[in-house]
Amino acid sequence: MSLTAKEVFAPPKPPRKKRRKPEKIAQRAVVTWLVQHGFLVAITDAGSACGFATGIPKGWPDLTCLSRSGLFVGIEMKAKTKQSEDQKFYQAEIEARGNSIYILAHNVADVEKALEANPRTRRYEIGRA
Repeated sequence: MSLTAKEVFAPPKPPRKKRRKPEKIAQRAVVTWLVQHGFLVAITDAGSACGFATGIPKGWPDLTCLSRSGLFVGIEMKAKTKQSEDQKFYQAEIEARGNSIYILAHNVADVEKALEANPRTRRYEIGRA
């Protein structure tokens, strides 16, 4: 296999710009906050699997969390986009079950506010750890 003169002397392609991922940046901050406040956290973001089969159903929350008292918290991180129909389905399913809450968040403040406002969240769980 040989290269043509056009391929050899062609100007180099400019490097690809890295896409900014504000949702991932916010997600890292939320995970850090939750861990600091005693939550067990699993990143179950099916979109981060790069097309590989993960076993996580489409629409499942990006973060699956468990508090010290056993409260299940599903957190869907959003930058600017809206929830898909699959995400709305899982939100309804999670909210319908006992001892579980669903949070649609853009940042740490949204998560903290939702946990403080929810009557099923014990105050000591979201206080300083």
